[in-house]
Amino acid sequence: MADLQQRGVKPAGCIIGEPTDMQAIVAHKGKRDFCCRVRGREAHSSLTPTAVNAIEYAAQVISFIRALASKMAREEPKDGRFEVPHSTLQTGVIHAASQPTWCRATASSSSRCATSRPRRTTR
Repeated sequence: MADLQQRGVKPAGCIIGEPTDMQAIVAHKGKRDFCCRVRGREAHSSLTPTAVNAIEYAAQVISFIRALASKMAREEPKDGRFEVPHSTLQTGVIHAASQPTWCRATASSSSRCATSRPRRTTR
């Protein structure tokens, strides 16, 4: 950069390499991030029938997301420019807790659960 500046070169643009082995690429998948927060009702583990366990409901959401990702892989149009030629969807992070501090005792059901999932699109 200093060399360009010393020579008075003012580039009109710049190419920034990503993990592509520094090879030029012709396309990039789009990306959207989604966050899902599930709220339940906490109860001691001896009283679980009175609780609404946020983790168990979040697990159902995650399972649905997994099934949706499989459907996308089967049914979406393919784009051969990508190693994975279809859109992808996956759960990347999950947090759960009974307390706002996200510290949780194992003797109670969870009243909160949050998941994060990125979606990469080919179109």
